[in-house]
Parts: sequence; structure tokens; C-alpha cells
Amino acid sequence: NKREFMKNNLLIPGEPLREGVDLIADKKTGALIVVGNSSKLEKISSGGINLTNCNFTPEMLGELAKMDGAIIVDKDVNQILKANVHLNPSDDIQSTQTGTRHRTAHRVSVETALNVIAVSDESGIIKVFSGNDVNELEESSMILGRVNESLQSIDRTRRRFDDSVFELGELEIENSITNQLKNCVFTFFKSRQHYFLKINNLTNN
Repeated sequence: NKREFMKNNLLIPGEPLREGVDLIADKKTGALIVVGNSSKLEKISSGGINLTNCNFTPEMLGELAKMDGAIIVDKDVNQILKANVHLNPSDDIQSTQTGTRHRTAHRVSVETALNVIAVSDESGIIKVFSGNDVNELEESSMILGRVNESLQSIDRTRRRFDDSVFELGELEIENSITNQLKNCVFTFFKSRQHYFLKINNLTNN
């Protein structure tokens, strides 16, 4: 489940889900978002609002996060299924997470085998729970900054390569001209040598 979630790159900067959680983090409203649905999740859920044909948008996610309770989206993050859901995972599941939201997110993920995202309303930190695996997301601005640096480095390397190719071309032209001159000089002296040999032969005769 975790591999599929990360393989789909649903939380890379620029993706709708990432834009939504970033929006919530910036506003410091906090949120608990469950990605996917299952019978196990239904068993530990109560209350909430069923949403019909509610297309996922970052803005809609941000608005629904203002309500208490969890938000449930489908596994492909195309639809928002429920909002304001109360989750009741087992307290028997051990968790080292601090804060009710993060402990709940961890326990729900372990119990349901679904990916759960918790956004802190105090720090804006975003954590992704995949069972007992916890990943804290780096700020999108930091990631994009590194991407831009890498692109600039690639561009500088490309320019140096182009300059080297140009210089190589000039050297090849230079060497070609030099070789042509050498051939001309060689031909000239060879013809002169042949001429002097003829004169020498005539003289000796």
C-alpha cells in the first residue's frame, strides 16, 4: 500500500493532494486525511458527512479541514468521500506520536492498512503514516529550491559542453587547414626535387 502510494507520487509538489495539504499547513487549521476506504475503516468510523460526486480539489480539501473530524478521500484522490468523520482506532495499538491527531492517524493506519496524513494545526508539519512507517514531508519550497538548483547546474554543464564542442570544432578546422598546408608544402618540395633530379641527369649526360 505504501509502495503504491509513493509510486503514484500523490504528495510531490504540484500534485493536487500536496497542494491541498500545503494549503491546510499554511493556514494552520490542521487536518487528518485518510486516503482510501475499507470495511475496517467503516468499523472504526462514526458520524461525518457523506459527500456525493464531490470532486477533489485542493481548495475543497482546505475548506473541509475547517470542520472537526477526519476527511476521507478515494485511493486515487479523485473524489472526497466523507468529511467531519470521527475515528475510533484501538487504544491497544502502541504509538510514540505526541498529540491526539497524530496518535489517531498512526493507529488508524496500522489498523486499516491505509495511508493517513496528519497536518499539525500548531506547527503546520505534515506527516504521512503507512502502518508503522512515518514520513515527515519537507516543505514544498525547499524541494522546489533544490530542483531549481539542479536545473541551473545542468544548464551550466550544458553550456560548458556546447562551448567545448565549439572549441573542438575550431581545432578540427585548424588541424584540417594545417594538414592541407603540410600536403601543399610536401607536394611543392617533391616537385622541386623531381625537377632538380631531371636537371642533374641532363647535366651529367
